[in-house]
Amino acid sequence: MVGYTGGDKPWPTYQSIQDHTEAVRIEFNPDRITYRDILDVIFKSASPFSKSWSMQYQSGVWWLDEEQRSVINQKVKEVEERTSKKVKMEISKAKKFYRAEEYHQKYYEK
Repeated sequence: MVGYTGGDKPWPTYQSIQDHTEAVRIEFNPDRITYRDILDVIFKSASPFSKSWSMQYQSGVWWLDEEQRSVINQKVKEVEERTSKKVKMEISKAKKFYRAEEYHQKYYEK
């Protein structure tokens, strides 16, 4: 599901996103795929080494609990050691997620 997260303004929309980031909420079964596996895909497909000029389009990972936070920190450490580059993507505690407007859902299929 696509939506908005990271900001404080309630009920953002595409026209009034303000301090939120466009995001994808991933719900998964840990018996079928691990959180670490999901992070591997995110780090390969996002831009972890550059800070976006816009909060709306920044790369980021938002954690729900200390276990996820620990896995993210391990992944960041490994990536930085392997590449000798600093990870600059947003990494923070998850805030409320707001579902985006219907015309944003499954946009790639349209």
